[in-house]
Amino acid sequence: MCGISGILQYQTPIPDNVLERFNQSLSHRGPDAQSVYFSDHRHLGLGHCRLSIVDTSRAANQPFVSEDKSLILTFNGEIYNYPELRHELQSFGYVFRTTSDTEVLLRAYQHWGIDCLSRLNGMWAFAIWDQRKRQLFLARDRFGVKPVYYRYDGEHFAFASEQKAFRCHPQGLEVCAEQASFLMLYPEAVESERKTLYKDVDKLLPGEYLIVTQKGPEHKRWWNTYDQLTELQDLPSTAEDLQYLFSQACEIRTRTDVKIATALSGGLDSSAVTSRLATLPGIKEAKQLRSFIGSFVDSDMDEYHWAKLVVDTHQLDYRRVSVSEDDVLEHVEKSCLALEDVNDLPIVGQWKVYQAMHEDGYKVSLEGHGGDELLAGYHRHLTVYLGDVMRNRASPEIMATLIKALGDMRPGAGSAFVRSSLLQAPMSSEDLHHKLGSKKLYLRSLLRGTSHFSNDIVNERNSETYKQETMLFQKLYEDFHYFTLPYILRNYDRLSMSHSVEVRSPFLDYRFVLAAFKADSQLKLSGGRTKSLLRDHFPFIPEGIRKRTDKSGFSPPFYRWLKQGLGEWVVSFANDSIVRDSSLFDGKALQRAVNHCHESKEFEQMGMFWPLINLAILDKGTGLL
Repeated sequence: MCGISGILQYQTPIPDNVLERFNQSLSHRGPDAQSVYFSDHRHLGLGHCRLSIVDTSRAANQPFVSEDKSLILTFNGEIYNYPELRHELQSFGYVFRTTSDTEVLLRAYQHWGIDCLSRLNGMWAFAIWDQRKRQLFLARDRFGVKPVYYRYDGEHFAFASEQKAFRCHPQGLEVCAEQASFLMLYPEAVESERKTLYKDVDKLLPGEYLIVTQKGPEHKRWWNTYDQLTELQDLPSTAEDLQYLFSQACEIRTRTDVKIATALSGGLDSSAVTSRLATLPGIKEAKQLRSFIGSFVDSDMDEYHWAKLVVDTHQLDYRRVSVSEDDVLEHVEKSCLALEDVNDLPIVGQWKVYQAMHEDGYKVSLEGHGGDELLAGYHRHLTVYLGDVMRNRASPEIMATLIKALGDMRPGAGSAFVRSSLLQAPMSSEDLHHKLGSKKLYLRSLLRGTSHFSNDIVNERNSETYKQETMLFQKLYEDFHYFTLPYILRNYDRLSMSHSVEVRSPFLDYRFVLAAFKADSQLKLSGGRTKSLLRDHFPFIPEGIRKRTDKSGFSPPFYRWLKQGLGEWVVSFANDSIVRDSSLFDGKALQRAVNHCHESKEFEQMGMFWPLINLAILDKGTGLL
């Protein structure tokens, strides 16, 4: 929806133009209106860049000030249940001057205080300055869909939607080699860690809020999924429950005053979202629903034909977005700067899809993020489930079905898993990630710094009570909260908002999330099929999609491109002085390694060096988007 920013310094006023520059660096997130607010004596300043989606009038612009000027709000995200909350607040006597969810949020805080968070259904990162209490309240949604970063040096507090904004802050932005080392060791877990790639810049974690007073910031966790599950104490979710909640989640995410797109890959999750929207009464016409399909030119992994099956079934408008090697060469540095991460290979396919949405005037895209992590969509989930079944001494028939399904996915995997399960205890998530991280040791050896991060992520997970659940529950819970999904959400927020497009994810409706974690494992992996819930109980998905057993995702032919022009680009970039003279890593060693791989045609090895290429791009800071 927007970009938010703010500066609070109790002792000295904010200098002229500092907040304005800080806020303007986020204009790509909100090109429709930019504004700042200053308190008396300029000790507090809030900034906002608006992407107008609900109540597009100027009256709903932000920062939004209460009538008595005691509360000031800057808000990024959407409150999907704002009509219901508005009606409830009106019953308490509140009068509204706009039809926006922004005003509903401010009134909700005014009435319920911090407890308003539990009443919100949506995604958000927002800050409210309370003039009477002289404190700043900063909050993030349950699952961290919307980001917020902050810095505090003992006197000055600043926050923003993206890390790159701090380049425009008086204290600047500096890549930290020690933190880069940690990012390379735990490439997916980093979104669960408070530290970031940059020195002295931290993130507010999912389900947390922060209160800043003259004593400094204090953060507190307001949401824990497992705590909520234990409080419910009712029967497991049924397929009918989940289908109903999914439909509800899709419907309330169509509450916009602008038209709606979907990013359609042809996989089960994006097909479920697109198909449900297409079959909701009136949505296709009223919201000018259009699907955008990324397509890799001349790639064996191109899934355009699957996505085309969905749009043809529902007679949907669509646009095919072709992605070529030339697009990668054109956008590789821009997409890296947008992602603010060292580990990713170029994610230019999604970049091009959101660019196309923006070109066609779409501001909202509904997508399938979270389906894999909630409903057991990865092959590894079947492996873990097989371990649960073996420990429960299931019937030989069930065992044979699961082993065959695993073997069909990966030849030989079924028998190999059985042998390992009989001979030893299954590998823990922590051991697995340490093992995978060892592949990064060579890269870390080139870095100037050595990671001294604490193992807060591992320690927190080990202390949580969900460890008493089945192995499949644990794996899904960790993928959803700590590993895969947070990484995906961060990437898609950056890529979409770089083109002023807001992503909405029905699977992440908190009601659906709780119901999905309550569902029995058999509902998710019936017959050894991943996401069997969608296959068996979501009839609006085309049959051909429901029967798919392969899973490739929106995957580019990266290594083929490295054999061609992209490889030449890597060699050229690695031999640039910005790499050779890097203060973060041994640039000369990287040059030698890249040149050797290119000359000997070891292109997969060349791809291994991409994190250092990203690090150099970020350190170079070739400009803001």
